[in-house]
Amino acid sequence: MSAPILATYRIRADAAEAARIARFIAYEQTVELPEALVVDPFLLEQVVGHVLSVAPADDGCFHARIAFEPSLASGQLSQLLNLVYGNVSMYPGIRLQALDLPPAVVAGFRGPGFGIAGLRTLTGAHDRPLLATAVKPRGLPVQRLAHLAADFVRGGGDIVKDDQNLVDEGFDGFRARVGAIADAVTRANAATGGRTLYFPHLAARHEDIHRYAAFVREVGLRGVLLCPHVLGLDTARDLAQAHGLVHMAHPALSGALTQAGDNGIEFGLALGTLLRLAGADISVFVAPGGRFRFSPAQAMRLAAACREPLGALAPAFPCPAGGMDYAQLPQLCERYGHDAVLLVGGALQAHDPDFARATDAYRSQIERCAARAGAIGGASGSL
Repeated sequence: MSAPILATYRIRADAAEAARIARFIAYEQTVELPEALVVDPFLLEQVVGHVLSVAPADDGCFHARIAFEPSLASGQLSQLLNLVYGNVSMYPGIRLQALDLPPAVVAGFRGPGFGIAGLRTLTGAHDRPLLATAVKPRGLPVQRLAHLAADFVRGGGDIVKDDQNLVDEGFDGFRARVGAIADAVTRANAATGGRTLYFPHLAARHEDIHRYAAFVREVGLRGVLLCPHVLGLDTARDLAQAHGLVHMAHPALSGALTQAGDNGIEFGLALGTLLRLAGADISVFVAPGGRFRFSPAQAMRLAAACREPLGALAPAFPCPAGGMDYAQLPQLCERYGHDAVLLVGGALQAHDPDFARATDAYRSQIERCAARAGAIGGASGSL
């Protein structure tokens, strides 16, 4: 076997059962036959997964480490996921905990098209976390949404995105809404000298969605909001890559994977490593301290997965969200460092009736926090 794909599974069982389940995973994920039926030496050596270890974990479970022949991923992101967690995702008590990919597999993916460095070039923000917001809610008149986006530009924000619920029934509605918001952002940037980016949400029938992406480029926008776990990881990868767009990934539906208890996929792997393979430049996640229940340890694993070395793939911005407010900015800056996007939605609208003034207050506080951190420990990279 060449340098293998190494998958680590958390198995809830006693020692004897955990060893049996580990062998079941190795066979089920590759040949999908009982062990007794697999006697061909080639299949046993080159196709069946190899159980490397089964060891106790701190939580009373066991960690099984299994090696897979990398050619079984067939150079496809969807097949990679199918290989390491396809059928066994339906078996109780098996959770995909970690994935170590050999260089040959990673090299088959382009990863983030812009990454942290590219987005800093686009926004002109080089020494602090970026500030992002969402235009919402659905149901507001288009001109009101456009006015919110323009006010965010006037306040000095970096990225304004559609809420993931802003979806149009057809292309004409998408063109009218996105065109109006894009025009408002362009005009506000011209008036202020700003470089705020607007990312519309791409959601349409599969046969139409490339038309939507082409329109985004036609009106001069540089990126989009995608929901990879709704669209499919490889569909999201293809959309952003084919049109040269920044890929801001929203975590909608991902909780079915990450919050599945003894099943599912580890938080940082699902929203960090796998999304980088899918070309995400920004990975939005619900952070501790907001309205969702996630732990600081989960958040830090995800942030690390976004930014740690992964072959030649560019690092991506982790983007904490989900109920962040002004009082939390110092903690957010300290926890995630300069290389993060801080996404604030409702709290930003509630901070001041003047949305431009509210945006300026948030950005100024982020700049103060970043300056303090830089004076203490240096302003490059993560703090």
